[in-house]
Amino acid sequence: MKKLVWLVLILSVSVSFAENGNGSKAGAFQRIGIGARAKALGGTFTGIADDNTAIFYNPGGLAFLEQRQLTVYHNFMDADRFQNFLAYSQKLPPTASVGFAWLYSGTNKIDKRSSTGEHLGFASATNHEFIFSFANRFSEKFAAGINVKYILENLPLRSSNEDYAKDGTIALDASVTIKPIKNLTLGFLARDLKADFSWKVEDYERPTSADGNIPVSVRAGASYKFDWLVLAVDLEDYTSSDPFWHYGTEITWFDLVPFRLGMKDGTFTFGFGINYEITEKYKLQFDYAYDDENAGLRANQLFSVKILF
Repeated sequence: MKKLVWLVLILSVSVSFAENGNGSKAGAFQRIGIGARAKALGGTFTGIADDNTAIFYNPGGLAFLEQRQLTVYHNFMDADRFQNFLAYSQKLPPTASVGFAWLYSGTNKIDKRSSTGEHLGFASATNHEFIFSFANRFSEKFAAGINVKYILENLPLRSSNEDYAKDGTIALDASVTIKPIKNLTLGFLARDLKADFSWKVEDYERPTSADGNIPVSVRAGASYKFDWLVLAVDLEDYTSSDPFWHYGTEITWFDLVPFRLGMKDGTFTFGFGINYEITEKYKLQFDYAYDDENAGLRANQLFSVKILF
């Protein structure tokens, strides 16, 4: 009974990371999105893709970036969950770009108890996604990009915090970015092509297996930029659930402090940024987002810091 309750607890924590019925599928941690700017915009970034968080939403957008960028992101989540993202990108003249990213998330302080209520310590479940991105601009209006990813998930199994079920898989993303007319950007992404975990472990002398399929997702996005306003929309669809919409708007009356509003599948988001030019070459950007996600007990507070150089 203790072992069964412990397994159900771990799987329940994994479910809390996912949205729209995909919690029972592997790779749930990456389906909540990243980046304070994108999250404030309701997750609409496939059709924007104008900073290096495009690695996650539309790697083809990297080909249009001129400066090197380093981004650090943290999501203050409830229920002892956490999410961190680190990304770097740069140009490869004349028309290509590369990017590297690490998404690290999970939950800790999981209270382990026996069937009689005896405290057995604490455990954690962690997830990693290592991403290499390559993009190339074939013209001033068209670029394509790919991600080669290694996804690693760890789930504690026994009463010892050092015993884990661990499995990894390689996945691919492919995207295109199109700028058909001035100020209009279109983006298309296919994510997690052919990505599956085996999840076959020997635990407590009985073989255990879990659904290791990472559902393929597709996203289509569009954004239009006015002088002081950006309007954006994304449509996201999974092989295992119904499609849903993301909406976002960014208001830049003052370039120093852009303000953002968004809606993702009926959930309200908002945030702002602070842009500071350190020197002519170095720029610093700070972004904040409020994300009232459905899965948690309270809203998440998200922060990103980006250096352009």
